[in-house]
Amino acid sequence: MLFSSTHTLTTMPLLADLKKIPVKSINSKSIWDLHPFLSSSPNEYQLSSVAAMGLVRPPLVVEKNTDRGDIEYILLSTRQWVKAYQNTFPEETDIAALVLSSKLKKEEVLQYLLHYKLTMYSFSSMEKAFFFSHCLECMSINDVAKNFLPQLNEKAQAHTINKYVSLTKLERPLQNSVHSERLSMKVALELLTLPVEDRIKLHTLFEQLELGGGKQKRLLVLCKDLAGRQNISVTTLLNEECYTDILEHQEMNRPQKGASLLSCLYKQLFPESNKAEEDFDKRIKRMELPPSCTTTHSPAFEKDEVILSITFPTLKAMEEQIPKIKNIF
Repeated sequence: MLFSSTHTLTTMPLLADLKKIPVKSINSKSIWDLHPFLSSSPNEYQLSSVAAMGLVRPPLVVEKNTDRGDIEYILLSTRQWVKAYQNTFPEETDIAALVLSSKLKKEEVLQYLLHYKLTMYSFSSMEKAFFFSHCLECMSINDVAKNFLPQLNEKAQAHTINKYVSLTKLERPLQNSVHSERLSMKVALELLTLPVEDRIKLHTLFEQLELGGGKQKRLLVLCKDLAGRQNISVTTLLNEECYTDILEHQEMNRPQKGASLLSCLYKQLFPESNKAEEDFDKRIKRMELPPSCTTTHSPAFEKDEVILSITFPTLKAMEEQIPKIKNIF
C-alpha cells in the first residue's frame, strides 16, 4: 500500500502498465485535470511534432469500470498531445498509454501523476495549485504539505498549500498567465484581494502594455492606493480621461504608454512629491551644468542633501582637477 493510515508515503509499487488502448475509450474530461485553463485544442508545435515523430511520450490514464460493464480510460495528462495525435492520425484506433489500475486509491494516483509530470518538466504555479486542490480532497493539509511539498522543492508548510490553492479562484485568463509566467504568483495573489472586475481590468493592462513583474507590481500598488484614497474602484479610476488618453494614444508604443501611465498615477497619488520633483528639476536646469555633471536628490526628498556627480574622460583628467575640487571644501 502506498499510504498508511496516517497517509505517510512509502515505496511506490509498480502498478502501471504500458499497453495499447482504444482511442475512443479515452475520456479527456478528467477530474484530475491540472490545466482546466488551457484549451483542449493542440497548438501548431504539438501538431507538427506529432506529425513528424508520433506521440513520443505515452499519456497517463487510469482505468474506470463504467455502468455499461466496459472500461474507459480517464486521461490524467498530455490532453493536448493526445488531441494532436487524434487529429493527425484519425485512422489509428489504438494508442499506447501508461495505464493505472482502477484499484488504486486516489492518493496513489496523485503520486503517480506527480512523478509522471516531474519526469517531463517542473510544475508551474498553476499546476501546483490544481494538484494540491485534488490532494486536499483525500488528505489533510498537513499530510499534503509533508508528503508532496518536499518533492516539489518547497518547505513542508501548510500555509504554502493554501497560497497555491487560492490561485484556483482566479479567472481562466489570469490562470493561463500565471501558468506561462507572464503573471507572477506574488502579483496574482495580490490581485485576489481585488474585486473580479478590477483584477480583470489590471490583468488586461498587464497584457496590453506587456508589463514585466516589477511594473505590474507598481501599477497594482499605485492603482489600489489611489482608488482607495478616492473611495472608488480601480476600474472606475482607470476609466478616467487622463488615463484613457494615454492608453488610446496613437503615436506612443506600448513601453511608452506603460511609462506614461505609471508616471501619471504617481503624480496623482503623490502631488507634493511631484511638485518637489518639478521644482528640483527647474532649479538644476537654471544652473546650466555641463553634460558631464549629473545631480540626484534623496529618495522622496527625505533629506536636504544633493549629490553632484562629475564624469571625467580619463583618470588623468580627474587627477588634474582634484586640487580645484579640494579647494571647494
